[in-house]
Amino acid sequence: MNKNIIRTGLMSLAIAMSATVFSAEVHWDYDDTGTAGPSNWGNLSPDFALCGTGQAQSPINFISGTEVTAELKKLKTDYDSDGLNVQNNGHTIQVNVAPGSTIKTPTGKYALLQYHFHFKSEHTVDGVHAGLEAHFVHMNKKGKLGVLGVFVEEDPEGKENEALKTILENAPHDIAKNTLTEEIDVEALLPDEKIEHFWHYTGSLTTPPCSEGVKWYVAQKHIYASAEQIEEMAALVHHKNNRPTQAINGRVILSSQDDD
Repeated sequence: MNKNIIRTGLMSLAIAMSATVFSAEVHWDYDDTGTAGPSNWGNLSPDFALCGTGQAQSPINFISGTEVTAELKKLKTDYDSDGLNVQNNGHTIQVNVAPGSTIKTPTGKYALLQYHFHFKSEHTVDGVHAGLEAHFVHMNKKGKLGVLGVFVEEDPEGKENEALKTILENAPHDIAKNTLTEEIDVEALLPDEKIEHFWHYTGSLTTPPCSEGVKWYVAQKHIYASAEQIEEMAALVHHKNNRPTQAINGRVILSSQDDD
């Protein structure tokens, strides 16, 4: 099959997935003081049932000493910087990418569809949140999802993250899309081009419909941004767009070790 056809197909799936995940037909939000918050997502629509009944949900809390150490191949990213646009969809700031960027993982090769941000981090380590968490959402040729999570911490010297700076400068404050006039060095949002140390488990989307079967990879090494950048992103997402951590329910959580 022609590579361009495959890429076009993947992008169509990405658009469809985005429309489903951030559906405007059923209102949901992150405010658990109301009726549309995370604890009630599963009751908002039959399509969202897994949010309440699923047994393999995300995010989770990584507890030191409970993970299973395994020899896993490094995560190898090959991300391009062309054709980007940044979107405020009412739930997050999301950067949609043109076809061509990929990641190689222990469960195969995936194409990057989009990445977005959560304040504070959705995954936690021993119950502690990072300032932000970036989610790089991928799909393989079979339509299966794989997500790379990267924690963003405050830089102790107050240095800005250049890639995040470009995103924030172009992020709409209201629900809208904005085509970027300059490229983003996406690699600046990763701890390394080859990520050696990470947690791996099978989970779900962290937003409705909370579909399961998602392969998660969460980098153990953080990236950094200035306190001002973290606060600016927090303001754009109304200072809360992180789902509470979910029960592990006997799932095996792998922690990578060097495979050579």
